[in-house]
Amino acid sequence: MRRAASTLACAVALAVSGCDSTGPSPTPYLSFTYSGVASGTFSVQGALTEQSTSGVTGGTDQGASVVMAVMADGATGILAFVLFPTASTGTLALQTEAQCDEGGPSMCVGVALMLTLGTGAEPTIALCTLTSGSVTVTKSTTEEAAGTFSGTGTCVDFADTDLGTITLTDGAFLVRHSADPPFTFG
Repeated sequence: MRRAASTLACAVALAVSGCDSTGPSPTPYLSFTYSGVASGTFSVQGALTEQSTSGVTGGTDQGASVVMAVMADGATGILAFVLFPTASTGTLALQTEAQCDEGGPSMCVGVALMLTLGTGAEPTIALCTLTSGSVTVTKSTTEEAAGTFSGTGTCVDFADTDLGTITLTDGAFLVRHSADPPFTFG
């Protein structure tokens, strides 16, 4: 679960700092359907900027591509990301934390999300990491990435308490990487 927490921390730093894509390109998006510990549809279009509460951004570092999307709606929200080697296309199996630790960011394939469960003064934040499934990368360059993903995983809270399983289906993304991503894996 360290991988999910550290990668989510990286993604949160990216969301808080706010960045945008440069140059003309199709509208970025990240979407999927989820069920299990929570159920619903996640769909975000448009670039994440300093002024937006929702959007999609991406970047590359040490041979890895990260696609991240934030959707905030009042007291609830979802932060989702997809990680894969920048130079890869095709169907890539999701990897375990040990495999990602061994191979480093440029060899890691993962999908994780952070979502709000419940409402009120003390909602539970679920940190979810897919442990089986795949990412199919149809385009991957230092400038853009596109593909699909699906899988099943587990969710925990910040105290590492098991909250149950989650399944993601019909995942899809298109992003133009930020020219200066505000995150690194170093």
